[in-house]
Amino acid sequence: MVIGSHELRGKVEKLKQPFVVMTKKRKHSSPSGSKEMNVKPDEHQKGKQEVEYKIAGVIKNRIMFNSYPKSIMR
Repeated sequence: MVIGSHELRGKVEKLKQPFVVMTKKRKHSSPSGSKEMNVKPDEHQKGKQEVEYKIAGVIKNRIMFNSYPKSIMR
């Protein structure tokens, strides 16, 4: 693999078990949204946050490098 002016040598290995990269997003719930959810405003807690996770990607392989990058002179 060549990145810029560096050469990297290694191999690609398949992972035994793939894993997921996720992003976390926090939402602030508002009292106006409580009417849509059929919740009384008295029951609504101020500052309550909802957390939502989204899948950014699935990793199935990894790259194992043998040594440090070597400089390429052009």
